[in-house]
Amino acid sequence: MLRTFALALPSILIGCGGAAPAPVLPVNVTGGYKLDSNRGLPITSAPELVRKLGLRSAHAAQYSGPETVNVTLYEMTTGAGAFELVQKWKPESHTLYFSQTNYFVLLHSPAAPEKLQAFASALDSALKSAKGAVRAPQTGQKHAG
Repeated sequence: MLRTFALALPSILIGCGGAAPAPVLPVNVTGGYKLDSNRGLPITSAPELVRKLGLRSAHAAQYSGPETVNVTLYEMTTGAGAFELVQKWKPESHTLYFSQTNYFVLLHSPAAPEKLQAFASALDSALKSAKGAVRAPQTGQKHAG
């Protein structure tokens, strides 16, 4: 009976298509932020650079609080792929990004740079306690306005 279950399980898992389950993100982030949504994205929606470096899954989340922060989390097949994204990502206005193990995390908000940095640091700390070592957030272009 155990062998039957062990052989059937891969078939069941292969048959379950669709978006990958959303990663566990903290419900609350220091600074008064609360997770509003967390959903899987089609891999095809990711930029070509991300897909080329070994994308496993893509997820979008949104936090509300003093400012709204949109989070895009790319789960890469290796930590090296996530780290390479930090090195190759083209900075954009109102963004911060960092990698942690095999995740590349992109934050976007109209918030002032110091507020977005505070959120990034708080999320970084929350993820660090859950996953281990996290690379320091990288700043996008200077905040316009």
